[in-house]
Amino acid sequence: METKIKKESFGKNTYTRFATKQDIEGIMQFIHDYWSENHILAHDREIFEFQYVYGEEVCFVLSLDRDTEEIEGVLGYIPYDTEGERDIFTALWKVKKSKNPFQGMDQLYFLEEQGRCRNLYCVGINEQTFSIYKYMKKKVAKLEHYYLLNDLESYRIAVIQNKKIVQAASLECEFQRVKDFAEFKLIYDRLEEAAPKKSLRFIERRYFAHPEYEYLIYSIEHAGKTAVIIGRVQECNGACVYRIMDMMGAEECFAAAGNRLRKLMEQEGYEYIDLYEYGMKEETLQAAGFVLVEEENGNIIPNYFEPFVQENIHINIFLPRNVEARMFKGDGDQDRPNFRKQKNDSII
Repeated sequence: METKIKKESFGKNTYTRFATKQDIEGIMQFIHDYWSENHILAHDREIFEFQYVYGEEVCFVLSLDRDTEEIEGVLGYIPYDTEGERDIFTALWKVKKSKNPFQGMDQLYFLEEQGRCRNLYCVGINEQTFSIYKYMKKKVAKLEHYYLLNDLESYRIAVIQNKKIVQAASLECEFQRVKDFAEFKLIYDRLEEAAPKKSLRFIERRYFAHPEYEYLIYSIEHAGKTAVIIGRVQECNGACVYRIMDMMGAEECFAAAGNRLRKLMEQEGYEYIDLYEYGMKEETLQAAGFVLVEEENGNIIPNYFEPFVQENIHINIFLPRNVEARMFKGDGDQDRPNFRKQKNDSII
């Protein structure tokens, strides 16, 4: 299906449509040729299909040359539901080089107009594209990086020059491991709805059927409200950390869970627990004992582990201007593996 667009960015000899399964090999080759020959999506079909194939929907918008049918640009997206109107995160976006700074914008418009899109988001945007999103009347912001530090003599993953251990608020909560999706389904309806809306179908696939990562999920009950945190253990340099990738439900529960998270960290020997977030209240994170990553104090809480880079990393985002959203590193494709360690046949 073609569409009329608001900004002609590729030229009159191109058209835009959604991908089909017959396009997958061509998309992977395009990523190989125009992004990186070592990109996991250029050679690992299982990860490609986990990320972008939902039944018959291949989640790419393509721009093609009318004469040759060659791919001129690709826009990958991740729908948070497979039925009806849904929130969508854009992910991999690559077009052939051009002098036009707005090249490829028609793909974004096409996805918004034709993709049953309620709201469009992205985690991990390049500063060079800020002008595009502002032109499209999106809000540009960044994820804030917080951490809960274990009181250790030395650190192998983090660099700690200014050790700051904050006492969490003395609040009671029930804190339990969610062992499987059946347990999660019993909790889901008690979670306060927030934007972006994550369907049960999406959550099952994203966190319980991942082909590479195993997620540790905990439920929190406090003052009649419920929340869940979703994260995974990251090992490196003979040490490990717990990285929170997502949080759903009442913020009050997260604030009450600080002491339980510290106990978990000490029991499991994590160097720290960290969280990239947008939209949570600062007082919520402070109550849980989390500290904001700040360049000036010399501490480094790494983000890249594949390969490991011992640097503080900023993650930029866009979101609708008129939506109060909560966004995390687990949204979009920021928690995608760069290489494989294991295989998993349980993709939904």
